Amino acid sequence: MAVLVISAFAIWMCGTLVAGCESESTAASGVGDPYFGKSGNGGYDVLEYRLALTIDPTSGSLAGECGIDAQATQTLESLHLDYAGPDIASVEVDNAPADFKHRGGELIIFPATPHSEGQIFEVLVSYSGVPKPLETCYGPHGWLREGDTIYTLGEPQGALAWYPVNDHPSDKATYRFELTVPDPYVAVASGMLVETRSDEVDRTYVWEMDRPLASYVAAVSVGRYELEETQVRDGLTIRNYFPPDLDAEARSVFASTEEILRFYEATFGPYPFDAYGVVVPNATCYVGMENQTLSLFGREAVRLMVENDDGRDIMVPHELAHQWFGNSVTLSSWQDIWLNEGFATYASWLWLEHKYGEEALLAEIQENRDWLNGQDQVLCGDPGADHLFSSTVYYRGALTLHALRLKLGDDVFFDILRQWNERYKLSNACTEDFIALAEEMGGVELSPFFNEWLCEDGELPELQ
Repeated sequence: MAVLVISAFAIWMCGTLVAGCESESTAASGVGDPYFGKSGNGGYDVLEYRLALTIDPTSGSLAGECGIDAQATQTLESLHLDYAGPDIASVEVDNAPADFKHRGGELIIFPATPHSEGQIFEVLVSYSGVPKPLETCYGPHGWLREGDTIYTLGEPQGALAWYPVNDHPSDKATYRFELTVPDPYVAVASGMLVETRSDEVDRTYVWEMDRPLASYVAAVSVGRYELEETQVRDGLTIRNYFPPDLDAEARSVFASTEEILRFYEATFGPYPFDAYGVVVPNATCYVGMENQTLSLFGREAVRLMVENDDGRDIMVPHELAHQWFGNSVTLSSWQDIWLNEGFATYASWLWLEHKYGEEALLAEIQENRDWLNGQDQVLCGDPGADHLFSSTVYYRGALTLHALRLKLGDDVFFDILRQWNERYKLSNACTEDFIALAEEMGGVELSPFFNEWLCEDGELPELQ
């Protein structure tokens, strides 16, 4: 997420659910995240989500089904899903009706027959209504509507507002979105558009994400969109969805996307997905959000980038870099947020260096060092749930990487970044994994170095 536009999303429902006594055959509510104890659920791994939704953009309502294929990791007599969305009509497990309880943000399902460890099962939840935005001190997120435009914001816990989900980044899954909307509206989602069907009044857009996707970057948007598409090469397309009245100057903000992508491939390794692009909802929001394969930029964010070249040289590369750092290599817990935001911030600085030369990089580093040293800082490696998206995470995280580059040299440093993306591609990793990789490839012990940068606050260490 771009720090220049919005500094953070606040936390919703952190620790507000009361867990009952859980037997060994009951899936745990929560996966033990140090910041969000009730986020996600244990006892199973989700393999795929299939969302078939009919959406009314004028009211914001949806109606349909969420199908979930999952594999039990223990004997299951009941299971939990995160869900704070519209009313549920029915729940089935393996084509048989199942009892359920829905309270707060938790859906508890009781299959007619228990599942044994290793067994694959299917859950089907039918629901309808208008999802309510999740109100936070940083504004609403989840399922959002302005006029006849709908978009979703999921970081860190917004997905549960509009579909039942194991809402933690450690449980990534493939997705299929089957979205039916009235003509002339367009429905877009994470992944590739694989089918479009029309009848007399509606059009159905089928999107598939065949690579693992964390729920916080699973996204949908509905609006009056125009498609602009570029074929980079076989197997890689850039497609942007703009409101019809978005002028050429505003659209030109994203003209450098292909050039940035090619630079990042040379620097970090192959692009991990089949497509990239942006959607600009016709809504007055200042957000930049790295939804997988289809970053979202609010209309006001685009306006600011039109007015400020520096902004577009940071924000556009930042969200694109997240496709490597966050979407392909995904944090194991929210405490590791610097692996997303610090890495994407430094990637945008590398783009400045590539485009304008070393002086531009050094100027950016000095500006951010001076600014941070005048601020109260949280711990970059453990910022706390209320400060996930603080400037410390972005800028001190990026400065940590630059300090590592200076310590190990360019050759080793960039080899580490490429190996990071190769070794943990489409999976999860944590700070300890990165430190271990840096020590392995750098041939030196780095615990004191990372402790100073990530686990201390106050005045920044000197860059050496």
